[in-house]
Amino acid sequence: MSTPHASWASVYDFIYKESFGELYDLLTERTVKQIKRYISPPARIVDFGAGTGRLSIPLSESGFNVVAVEPCDKMVDQLLQKSGGSSVSTFIGNIQEFHTDNPFDMAVCVFTVI
Repeated sequence: MSTPHASWASVYDFIYKESFGELYDLLTERTVKQIKRYISPPARIVDFGAGTGRLSIPLSESGFNVVAVEPCDKMVDQLLQKSGGSSVSTFIGNIQEFHTDNPFDMAVCVFTVI
C-alpha cells in the first residue's frame, strides 16, 4: 500500500519552494524562532508529519534532540539524504503508531498533518 506523498517525495521540496518562493524559507525560520522562544536546546522535540525534514533538520542543527515521525518512507529517505538529516532520529509510521517511554519537551505538527 502506497503512502501519501510517496510518488512525489523526490520533488516535494522543489515544488513547495517553487510554489511559495521566499515565503517557504521565511515560514521555516519564523517557526524555528517561535519554538526557541518557548524551549531551549537540548530540549527534546517530536515533529509529527515531518516530511522531508523542513523543521526537523534546522531544529536539530540548532541543538535540539529531534525525532521526526513520518508515515511515508520515501519522504524519510529524502530527509536522511539532506545535509544535517543524519542528526535527526526518525520513525516511519503514523502518529497513532508512535510510542515512547521518553518524554518530549514539545511536539510540533504543522500544515495539514492532522
